[in-house]
Amino acid sequence: MVKTSWDQLDQQTCQLLLINTVALYEAWCYEISSAFYSAGVISEKKQRDYQGSLQYPNHYGPKPKDGINSTVKKLASADGVSAAMTALMSSVLPSAVDEATFTPRMRIYRLFKEARNSISHRGSVVGNEVCDAYNDCAALSPADIGMRKAPEFPAPVLGEQVRLSWRGIIGLSDMLRRVVADVDHLLMCTKTAELDLIERLRTDPAALQDPSEAGSVATYRYAKKLPDGPWIVTRAQLERGQSTIYSAAVRLLGLTKSRKEDFLVLWPDLLARGTVEIHSSLRDS
Repeated sequence: MVKTSWDQLDQQTCQLLLINTVALYEAWCYEISSAFYSAGVISEKKQRDYQGSLQYPNHYGPKPKDGINSTVKKLASADGVSAAMTALMSSVLPSAVDEATFTPRMRIYRLFKEARNSISHRGSVVGNEVCDAYNDCAALSPADIGMRKAPEFPAPVLGEQVRLSWRGIIGLSDMLRRVVADVDHLLMCTKTAELDLIERLRTDPAALQDPSEAGSVATYRYAKKLPDGPWIVTRAQLERGQSTIYSAAVRLLGLTKSRKEDFLVLWPDLLARGTVEIHSSLRDS
């Protein structure tokens, strides 16, 4: 018989969800800053700095420093604009990002991050960091973060156990999803975004319908995809082969609509970087 109370089970589940949610956002911060480092846009030190600053609002705490707003601007200005990505994304550009929401969203994130730190490192006991972060968020409204409801967080009591709620964790996840989407929007037309798409096309794991055949050649009617290698199209069926690779790019970008002619702006770069090769037939590769 289970002797754990429902309240204990509820809190344990919320804690696991919080830890995983924070870990996923931290992983995204690492991956996006690493993409710009791999592209040669920023140094390794800046990659480490930006990985952290993407998790803070600007000028936060006793030692003000750059946060997410400044970091995104620095990444965009350090990189160049990709004509190919600008064309490819032109038909699906959403409404303009409200960058004013970044700071309040990160202030709320810091509250949940401090709660996560207490759970992971202090036996779930509320410390001054949690109380200070909670007070910092007290005046924030849903409108400040661009949502109908702000993530819920029960008032912490110094020295007692951290309390969480399902609504709070779900709200946090939704808020961070919006942060990721907004930052992606602001950086999606950079040259780094183009390089990232080219690399994902080259390593496309979903080119095969059956993932268990990852080492096999993915064969289409007018093209084929070598495992962890280039796409092959033929000169005789070039236009149809381009359509196959265009469909893969649309899938990888999660686009609901796009024009093939916009994708073709990227074609010379795909050839130059060896992501696509043109052969006389699909058999000679």
